[in-house]
Amino acid sequence: AIGSATIGRLSDKIRKRKLPMLIYGSVYIVSWLILVFTNGGKPPIEILVPLLFIMGLSSPAFALGWACSKEVNPPEITGIATSVVNIGGFLRGAILPPIVGSVIDKYEGVLGPIKLYQNSFLYCLIAVVIGYIAIFLVKETNCKNIYKPK
Repeated sequence: AIGSATIGRLSDKIRKRKLPMLIYGSVYIVSWLILVFTNGGKPPIEILVPLLFIMGLSSPAFALGWACSKEVNPPEITGIATSVVNIGGFLRGAILPPIVGSVIDKYEGVLGPIKLYQNSFLYCLIAVVIGYIAIFLVKETNCKNIYKPK
């Protein structure tokens, strides 16, 4: 909740949508990199709580996607536009758990528990990187509707 509120306020204050998504997304990727690769996939407990807090704070980078979808489409279809963007979060929630679960099922007993989860979380990191790359496809709206009828 804190991350969503802060990214929205930051975006409104600087009149940019893409830059806050890139900043928050970068922090989120770095958090995943630390979680997956620090100390062989087992970050020290002292950094785990702050790391997870930072991950939670930066994960709402996607939230500005709703605003962007509203600002690049005709006003009469903004509801549809935002719902299409909303599908992304549901797809991630539907696709990643079975992938992570199948990796755990396939390699359980072959890999130790730390390596097992490190390999599983690697798929989450890949999904985050794909989402981050998608930010570069977003049009900057400067916090206003930029739709131009043809």
